[in-house]
Amino acid sequence: MSVAKGFKQLKADWEEVSKECIGEFLSDSGMIITEYCGGASGPIWGSAFRGAGKYAKGKQELNLSEFAELMKSAVDAVQKRGKAKLGDKTLLDAVIPATMSLKTSSELEKKLFKL
Repeated sequence: MSVAKGFKQLKADWEEVSKECIGEFLSDSGMIITEYCGGASGPIWGSAFRGAGKYAKGKQELNLSEFAELMKSAVDAVQKRGKAKLGDKTLLDAVIPATMSLKTSSELEKKLFKL
């Protein structure tokens, strides 16, 4: 419920959220999520969005490799905030393997298409 509350507020504030670039959008979204999600969820999810936003600063689009790095930045921000790691039964138990899969896929894409 607390996560839903934050995302409902993001929807309500949609017009005020910057859409100049991916980074600003994610950073603005992270600030709203931090403020309106209750309990520990706000700071954790907000950190993820703001960490991703720092990576994507000034970017208008992302390729697969960049998206993998954006997700790694989100993971790093969550880990810095909460000191959690893979296996601690947190959201990172889903996000870290997904991020690793994105990284592997981007490396395969580079090899297959000689990017």
